[in-house]
Amino acid sequence: MSSIFDGKEFIFNAVTDFHQRNVQITSLKGGGFVATWQSTNGDGDTNGYTGVVARIWNPKTGFGDEFVVNQTIAGSQADPEVIQLKDNRLLFGWESAAPGDVYGYTAYARVFSKTGTALHDEVQISSLDGQGGFNIEFDQLSNGMIVGSWYNRHYTGSAYSGTHQIAYFDPDNIAGATTTGFSADNASGARDIGADVLALADGTYVVNAINNNSPYYEDVFYHFDASGGTISGPDRASQLLAQTYEDSDPDAAQLSGGRVVMVWDTGISLGEIRMQIFKSDLTPIGTTQQVGKVGVNAVDPAIAATPDGGFVVVYNANSTITMVRYDRLGEKVGGPYAVSQHLEKGNGFPEVETLSDGSIAVTWTRFTNDNYTDVFGRLLKPALYGSNSKDTLTDQVGANWIDGRNGADILKGLGGNDTIFGDRGDDKIYGGGGKDRLAGEKGNDLLVGGKSRDVFVFAKKDGHDVVQDFTPRSDKIDLSAFHFKNKSAALAEFNDAGGQHNHLAKFSHAQTVVTFKGVDLHDITSHDLII
Repeated sequence: MSSIFDGKEFIFNAVTDFHQRNVQITSLKGGGFVATWQSTNGDGDTNGYTGVVARIWNPKTGFGDEFVVNQTIAGSQADPEVIQLKDNRLLFGWESAAPGDVYGYTAYARVFSKTGTALHDEVQISSLDGQGGFNIEFDQLSNGMIVGSWYNRHYTGSAYSGTHQIAYFDPDNIAGATTTGFSADNASGARDIGADVLALADGTYVVNAINNNSPYYEDVFYHFDASGGTISGPDRASQLLAQTYEDSDPDAAQLSGGRVVMVWDTGISLGEIRMQIFKSDLTPIGTTQQVGKVGVNAVDPAIAATPDGGFVVVYNANSTITMVRYDRLGEKVGGPYAVSQHLEKGNGFPEVETLSDGSIAVTWTRFTNDNYTDVFGRLLKPALYGSNSKDTLTDQVGANWIDGRNGADILKGLGGNDTIFGDRGDDKIYGGGGKDRLAGEKGNDLLVGGKSRDVFVFAKKDGHDVVQDFTPRSDKIDLSAFHFKNKSAALAEFNDAGGQHNHLAKFSHAQTVVTFKGVDLHDITSHDLII
């Protein structure tokens, strides 16, 4: 694969003056995404008030017009959140503070249509008015209810303590939200960083929060049932011994089979990204791993599950937005990859989302040379990756790129023009409909092109492969890796596999043997070869 990226980075905001930052993104059913961010000209004026704006991106037409999410203009409307509901509507959340009130934030929400039309007025969802609604997160439970979380700061004179708030509400009755608080095991309370909320497939949900385990901070998680009852927690995310770190910025994703992956940064002078995988019952699998390179300052992780059962983690590594991809077993597929292409005065606050077609959208804030901030993003090509074990991968999302990696895999392309690599192991590869490119690579593989014109690719030391359905004058045999002088030299390496009319033909060269079923030697001509 020449590049994992689908083109260059691109800017999200239409207005490049003022400050555009803290972007959040959610995938849209049927393709595309909606992005929302805070803007110091979010009210359409230049008075310095901060508003929340959004923009919908369609894979065919690109970005639509920007629209303002909040109704309140004066003061600061910041740190937005957006999710798409099961009925396709969009739910936005943000924090709102009056002019000059640095800590007096209150959590708000508003519902829009899938095309970006407001369906009602903004609604306050925090029961604690003006006491801090920082870093709002939403998710929708399987029962249709919304669970949200944010950090809440309480002042008593000049001193303060903090809790994390959980809101539970019907998206059609936001005003009826009920909120409860939870915090650390000690009187110091929670760290002033928002909690991450993740709805699980079984109808329950997990909240990741940073607790003050004085004198250090650590990532802990709580498990709640659908009605908000505590199942377990707080439990430490890290499986390492007691830490001397200042954990920060938790995020989590649920993978196929119910497993959960949590990520966070250690928040010290030389930050590291940590990762822990859990079973569906939230018992840990293995030990805590470091994401990325040792010795590189890394902060602000975000995670997204991928259609192949794996996941990607993005983070800020010395002002370069960086990504690492993992397979379904939690083993690294590739990376770290630099996602951002330019530096200017720095990049930060990345987010990541897997889109409905299997592509991956990464977004971030750039600190520009003109002393403003802009919102940028970049897309990764759709791809499915196997693990180092036996995998069955079926391209249900139209990724059109599958790599089985190690193990005896079953790889199915279905529709579309697929490129499928077996990699190592004795694989079974099915192209399905479309013009497919199939390569068994190492191991003894079975290749079935399916309908349409397919290309079967071979290289030296590939093992013993079988092509089930080669069609002369339609399909192609790619032997370019052998560097034959001409097609006549390549044809000389074919034989009749023991009989002239037994509907078998065989290619044998450089420790690669391929048996073509359904054709005889005389059926294969130079027209069928790529050298």
